[in-house]
Amino acid sequence: MNPTRGDKGVTRVGNREFAWGARTYVMAILNVTPDSFSGDGVGQNMDVAIRKAVQFQRDGADILDIGGESSRPRNAYPDATEVPAQEEIERVVPVIEAVAARVDIPISVDTRKSEVAQAAIQAGASLVNDVWGFKRDPRMASVVARAGVPAVLMHNQDGTDYDDLVPDVIAGLRQSVEMATSAGVLPYNII
Repeated sequence: MNPTRGDKGVTRVGNREFAWGARTYVMAILNVTPDSFSGDGVGQNMDVAIRKAVQFQRDGADILDIGGESSRPRNAYPDATEVPAQEEIERVVPVIEAVAARVDIPISVDTRKSEVAQAAIQAGASLVNDVWGFKRDPRMASVVARAGVPAVLMHNQDGTDYDDLVPDVIAGLRQSVEMATSAGVLPYNII
């Protein structure tokens, strides 16, 4: 393994190259939601959001992930409600713009909605983190492909029942990768 290039390939995210296998990378999470299930949401307090983002960079974060809708599982949290895309845009875009002017680490947007991803990319996000792996919004893969940004594709599903956990998760992730590559997302832009 080349310690500067890694042995798992390289992905450019914003102004940085991530050499997979060279070291562990840290993604800091900035929830701009009033209902974060981890209890760390800053809501719309811009000063707190900026202060946290700057501190995350000082602490060594490699990427800053900004989310405007709680990703808490609705089957475990029955009071969880979906945030309309426009409201999510109003939450994340001003924060992305303000934070991008103050930190030099790449900014990721945590969303499952293509409209939010597109607005966030235009505001300065250089990575899309989709906890549903492109399966909730059929336009997400094409938005990511057209923008040429990388995407984190995660596994998620309604409910917690699996026939066979590991093979089912692998099959779900393969489906997400197929959706991405079919839309034109380059393989090295899939994380």
